[in-house]
Amino acid sequence: MMKNMKVTYNINEKHFILRCGEKFPKKVFDTLTYIKEINQPKDNKLIIPHTETNTDILKTLSGFNWSDLAFKKLYDIPVVIEEPKIKVLNHDLFAYQEEGVSFLDQNNGRGAICDEMGLGKTVQSLAWCARHTKRTLIVCPASVKYNWEKEINFWLVSNKKVFILNGRKSEEVPDDVDYMIVNYDIVAHRGNDIVDFNPEAIIIDEFHYVKESKTKRTKAVKLLCKGREHIIGLSGTPIKSRPLEFFNMLSLINPIMFPSWWKYAQQYCDAKHNRFGWEFKGASNIEELNLLLIGIMIRRLKKDVLKDLPDKIRSTVPIELSNRAKYDRAKKDFLAYTLQEHGLKKAEKASNAEGVVKKGALRRLAIEGKMKGIIDWLKDFLEDNVDEKIILFTIHKQTIKDLMVHFSDVAVVIEGDTPAKERTKIVEKFQNNKKVKVFIGNMMSAGTGITLTASSTVCFLEIDYIPNEFLQAEDRAHRIGQKDSVNVYYFLGKDSIDEEIMIDILNPKMSVFNRVIDGKSETDSNIFETLMEGRDEKTK
Repeated sequence: MMKNMKVTYNINEKHFILRCGEKFPKKVFDTLTYIKEINQPKDNKLIIPHTETNTDILKTLSGFNWSDLAFKKLYDIPVVIEEPKIKVLNHDLFAYQEEGVSFLDQNNGRGAICDEMGLGKTVQSLAWCARHTKRTLIVCPASVKYNWEKEINFWLVSNKKVFILNGRKSEEVPDDVDYMIVNYDIVAHRGNDIVDFNPEAIIIDEFHYVKESKTKRTKAVKLLCKGREHIIGLSGTPIKSRPLEFFNMLSLINPIMFPSWWKYAQQYCDAKHNRFGWEFKGASNIEELNLLLIGIMIRRLKKDVLKDLPDKIRSTVPIELSNRAKYDRAKKDFLAYTLQEHGLKKAEKASNAEGVVKKGALRRLAIEGKMKGIIDWLKDFLEDNVDEKIILFTIHKQTIKDLMVHFSDVAVVIEGDTPAKERTKIVEKFQNNKKVKVFIGNMMSAGTGITLTASSTVCFLEIDYIPNEFLQAEDRAHRIGQKDSVNVYYFLGKDSIDEEIMIDILNPKMSVFNRVIDGKSETDSNIFETLMEGRDEKTK
């Protein structure tokens, strides 16, 4: 018999007799023993989570109820059977993501999730807030505000009211808002609106943005967090160089443990006094600091959880068009012209994506309007992921020119007129030179025949209407030699032709493409439909 069992002997191998004299069916005994083994006791207590696995196992036992006290009679140790959790998510989390949510549970919603990029810090924070709070404030860079809105709509079960603060002028906030999103640049200017919203929890995305104590945004964020019960910080690179940069983050999460900048600097920043005053450029007592961080932050790398990850994780990145008025006029003029020249039927056809795509004008306006948001996003990526490289695919030459204005010192380019010999050198440079962080390629010219496994991040900045070109371009990074799961991002202009192309053209054409080309996974046939639902599409 197993240790701690309250069983004395069995009768004809069908029942056990408990010490209290009660008969206990052997079938039930064996099943509950298995339950105990897969939910190992900790701290002399057995906690049985109300998971799908445990529930399914117990359902096989006729007449045995989840809350039945018979389970507890088997053990000398206390048994806690958790109540079923209210379903708040539309989709299942990976095991390590559930671990991240449990970490926040253990810390009453005060902690930092510092997983490597692409592991789902966003959904872990949303899952905890959805289970425990009614009003949540999200502070993030401007380049990802609409992505947060998309993630909320995709992951959370009920229709949550999301309100995005734009601009510096105060505005009336609806009473029924569940999630308020504000970018760092305007936090200080919209403080009154946020205070009126009175969030129960604050999620601080790219937490390291508050590392500098003297900046307006750091002061504004610290003021907002003062007195709040639940503070969740998200960062893929919490400490970039010196422990001193970590103090503001730690004091926001746990002001009791880290109350004084001066004491922290003296203890952990290799304090030195010279004729100019005190210097805190180094690091000291790092082992002690690491021990303190165990209860404050959780960090996982891709290599640690690779077994849980699919080969590719596809996401859309919604970008607000900076030329919205110009774009809307162009679309209206085009449809009006078509209606006048060809009648209602032709106009209706033209309002679908393929008719518009043939004109090309709206696609060019869409990328023109996306460029500011794309460049901001890319700068954030490079700043936050100093050891990572990134692959960018484009269609128009002007897009490449615009990118090189900002990234020429860290980028290489392959276009249609790039000689074959040069292509090989460019690829080798991207693969092997640590200073080269960005590969920019025309999708037609660089989307096939080359290997770019130095990066596990692929971005499509412009949307075309030939699906196999996307898949072939994705596979420049997803090739033999790639050790990571590949993150693929499709940048879509909000309320633009990009969205129409994705759902109206790419999805049906993808289905046809898969049926006629051997070796293509059927799971790829609905890639673009699921992306347009806001879903992060995962394929094995």
